[in-house]
Amino acid sequence: MGLAVMQQHIIHTENDLYQAIQLCHPQSGKHLGQIMVEGGLITPEQQQHALEIQLQHPGTHLGDTLENLGYSNHEQVIAGLAAKLGIPYVDLSHYEIPPQVLREIHADTALQYNVLPLAKHKSRLIVATDNPLNWEALELVRFHTNHHIEAVVTSGASLGKMLEKYYLQNGDDGLDDLDDDLKIVTEEKEHTDIELTQSVAKDAQKKPIVRLVSAIIMQGIKSRASDIHIRPGKGQIDIFYRIDGKLQLSRSLSPVLLPALVSRIKITGRMDIAERRMPQDGHARVAHNNNSIDLRISIIPTVSGERVVIRILDKQAGL
Repeated sequence: MGLAVMQQHIIHTENDLYQAIQLCHPQSGKHLGQIMVEGGLITPEQQQHALEIQLQHPGTHLGDTLENLGYSNHEQVIAGLAAKLGIPYVDLSHYEIPPQVLREIHADTALQYNVLPLAKHKSRLIVATDNPLNWEALELVRFHTNHHIEAVVTSGASLGKMLEKYYLQNGDDGLDDLDDDLKIVTEEKEHTDIELTQSVAKDAQKKPIVRLVSAIIMQGIKSRASDIHIRPGKGQIDIFYRIDGKLQLSRSLSPVLLPALVSRIKITGRMDIAERRMPQDGHARVAHNNNSIDLRISIIPTVSGERVVIRILDKQAGL
């Protein structure tokens, strides 16, 4: 059973986008399970079993239960949520984004929050996301662009490819310089034994990835986190901050960013970016508001990719 039975709009032009939005209407009166049964993604028996399991674990979401039971995958759950909310689920593989629309959202914001501008009409900006419940990202885009935001949903894999195509492969044109209030002051190690012409190493040096790593560290410092965890998972990268002893999920990123993201952190911590099978430890120092902050970095290989832990040692915050 796949997404073919759910309504998926293939987008070629801006008119296709507008038409897909007009055709979709919220199904607020229906539960997610009912929508997925009607869409052919699960059977009525699977829905009933998932509901019974959900009742035994209050506070859990039906979508998570369906995934844990193996009755559906993350993409199918997202498609069902999109149908429930009246947000079109689209295929963007044939769509070309106009350059003037791309400039509406900075690359670091797009990569950090997994949003992609698609079209602009007067005061309305249409953006793609892989999570229809990602209200934080949509509100942030609305605030920075001063436009009314209209969202469409696409698969995480598709969105990752689009972000890579438009914000990593096309260079850094139109991007601002790195924020002045956070500077890496540790000198980077010379990688004389590494072919820096490799694609991952090149991506790690690009401004969107540099800014993304800086934004992740900056948020950890501002939130007074003791450490930052970057964990590759099922179809996504999860960013956690440990605040007051508790791990808190901040956001998720596209998995396509993991190699460049980890490589950039390795460069920052003076580690070997060519080594991916052995654990590594590194150290960096950043300057923030005239305060020197030490970072202790650990890279741990896992079956899903390399996991990163960054310990923030802010002596001034401790005092």
